[in-house]
Amino acid sequence: MAAARGTALPGRRGHVYDILALTEDNELTLALKTRGWKMVSPAACRVTTEIRWSWRDLWRQRVRWQRGALDNLRHHGLTRVTLRYWGQQAGIAFGVVAMFLYLLLMTLTAVIGEWQWQPFWIAVGCVFVLERTVTVWAGGWSARTLAFPLVVELAYDIFIQVVFVRCLADFLTRRPPRWHHPGEPWTDTAAGL
Repeated sequence: MAAARGTALPGRRGHVYDILALTEDNELTLALKTRGWKMVSPAACRVTTEIRWSWRDLWRQRVRWQRGALDNLRHHGLTRVTLRYWGQQAGIAFGVVAMFLYLLLMTLTAVIGEWQWQPFWIAVGCVFVLERTVTVWAGGWSARTLAFPLVVELAYDIFIQVVFVRCLADFLTRRPPRWHHPGEPWTDTAAGL
């Protein structure tokens, strides 16, 4: 990896990681795949992260992850390896537009239209509720009770989409990325590393 940096891979020659990457684990995965390595995880592998106890810290964490992913893709370009990841970002963008249009339509219908219950869409909604409730079943009654109304998940989804829009705007305008550690003020990543 260190020998390929600066030529076949983004970064400085001699460095295993691209030291300018906000999300070095994601960038290293892209780099390894670019060099022909296959990424696998043991079946028993479980991924965890630190819980953010404030919306501010959650915002900062999610911005760093999303912006880091976008910047990693920019640095690696459009390749056979990154095509899937670019597609995921396009899917997120489509989801943002779809959610905005859905909320707009629901608002307009509630304000100026006549609300009509449609059995097909009620059934689709019930499938979503059932799927979300079943997937958290092992978490016990508190997890099921939280998942059942979908309100918390919907609010979190909107939060994540706002993060995406912010990161996409910063990415497209080439605003310098920021690094954040919980409890610390924002610092420039490029200058600080």
